[in-house]
Amino acid sequence: MEDPWPFAQHLDTNYVPTSQELDELKALVAERELVIDGIDAEMVELERKRTVNAQYAQRLRALSTPVRRLPDDILLSIFFELLALAKPWPAPHPSVAASHVCRRWRRLALGTPLLWMRIEIRLTSTSLWDKVYGVKDSLDIRDYVEPYLSLCLRSLRSLEERVRMFKQRSSGCPLQLQAVVHDNARLRSRSFVDPWSEMFEPLAKLISDPTTRWVNVSLDLAVSPQSSLALHFLRMPIASSGLGMQNATIRLQAWSTIPEARWKAVLPEGKLDLRLAQLQSFSIRMAYADMSHIQTSWDSLTTLTFGSPSPSSTFLPLEALLILRLTPNLIHCTIHLSFATSHASPPLDSLTLGHLESLAIIGDVPPRAFAEALNIPALRSLRTDRATGVVEDANAGSVCLWVERYGTRLKEFSVASSSLTNPAIASALKNLPNIEALNLSFDPHASSSPYISSLTNSRLSISTNEAEVLTPLIPDNATGCLCPRLHTLDLELWDGRVDKTMNAIADLVERRRSADRPSSIARLDTLDIGFRFPPGRNVLLDLEHKGVDADGVSIRRRLR
Repeated sequence: MEDPWPFAQHLDTNYVPTSQELDELKALVAERELVIDGIDAEMVELERKRTVNAQYAQRLRALSTPVRRLPDDILLSIFFELLALAKPWPAPHPSVAASHVCRRWRRLALGTPLLWMRIEIRLTSTSLWDKVYGVKDSLDIRDYVEPYLSLCLRSLRSLEERVRMFKQRSSGCPLQLQAVVHDNARLRSRSFVDPWSEMFEPLAKLISDPTTRWVNVSLDLAVSPQSSLALHFLRMPIASSGLGMQNATIRLQAWSTIPEARWKAVLPEGKLDLRLAQLQSFSIRMAYADMSHIQTSWDSLTTLTFGSPSPSSTFLPLEALLILRLTPNLIHCTIHLSFATSHASPPLDSLTLGHLESLAIIGDVPPRAFAEALNIPALRSLRTDRATGVVEDANAGSVCLWVERYGTRLKEFSVASSSLTNPAIASALKNLPNIEALNLSFDPHASSSPYISSLTNSRLSISTNEAEVLTPLIPDNATGCLCPRLHTLDLELWDGRVDKTMNAIADLVERRRSADRPSSIARLDTLDIGFRFPPGRNVLLDLEHKGVDADGVSIRRRLR
């Protein structure tokens, strides 16, 4: 029988083949290489067959996935939920993404007009300029202006197509427009022909189409007074004002005063005329000098947010009162104030807003003269937890005066340690017998006052002060407690690593949820705690060990 492996006995030895054997060796090598090539070909074919069968099996499995069996109404509910949860200006838009998954999803998305009601526009000119100009040492930008304008034009045309597509797919449903447009700050001092009016005209015509109904319009504009594309977007709410618009939000920041000529070049007679709109809610944040260009039915507003667009833009308490005098029927109001700590408020004429139920102050705490002038007898909710810059004592300041006047009527109250000292907070809590929702925020770095600065020197003093404020809220069988009707408590605390603060929180929950508490003290249903520095122990476990129901108690990392 022929040996299947010739020369096997000579492998891995020092054997020297003869000339005849060398010829045999070459023939054997060629023969084996043919065998190897055949095996390789078979392996390639097997791999191909495996891939084909694996892909086929995968596609078969895809046919049986649960999502395919979802009814259209359930699938639409998911679409709407994704749309509601999406962050502003997602790329791509959730409705657009859904319409590109498969034929069924596309048919469902395109056949549901409510998925296309929210139109979002984002155009930051600085990012467009960076694409053209980049980072260069030369200060001469003239060679880059034309390419930059060309890129801006293409961006506006793209936005125009986006708006047209959403309008078409919304099938006449009332639309919501949210736009963020920031001018190029690097060109604000340059002088060249203003091309924006012509560029913006096609989009303006599309927005002002009488067949379109805009129910909500929100604009965040950063304006370069010398040459502004962003300012042209104010033409949108004007075009929408007679088309059923009910809510408008406008935030306008300008690097300097906008010349009157610029207003008149962009808006009819230089006015943002919204008198035809059926506005119930209006948010307008811009410098007071620019507010004179706003025309609206102030006396019909029930919800108003106004004031400084940024901390660097001044908006005085006197100016706020002048705006409030135009709005006798307000129910909800938020005011953004910004002024120097050295500002001395002049005597202010009295103003009564008889319908105002909720007031929020953001920015700088107004002086006591502001609170003395503003009479709000129907006040039910007062929020000052985002007001900083002034630390008031128990006998001075606007917040304490409001609480003293209206505390028995208040149902909701929010305050920060940056606007009231702890004694002042304690004094305020004594005047809140019917409060149901309370927010207390502690931040030792929110003010430059000597009082707050002293807190930053000691972690213990910060936490001790927090505990001192919380302790009077803990029910005592003999004396009761402050805020006995409290149901909801939000705490923005600084440091959770100190036992005194954590003990006060645990005692507060335990006693306000005790079955033995006095009938005059309401059960604390909700407690939300945010810590800048996370606690060293778990309050929820402490409550569990005490046999206290911890449902409704949540702990999180503080965002600010």
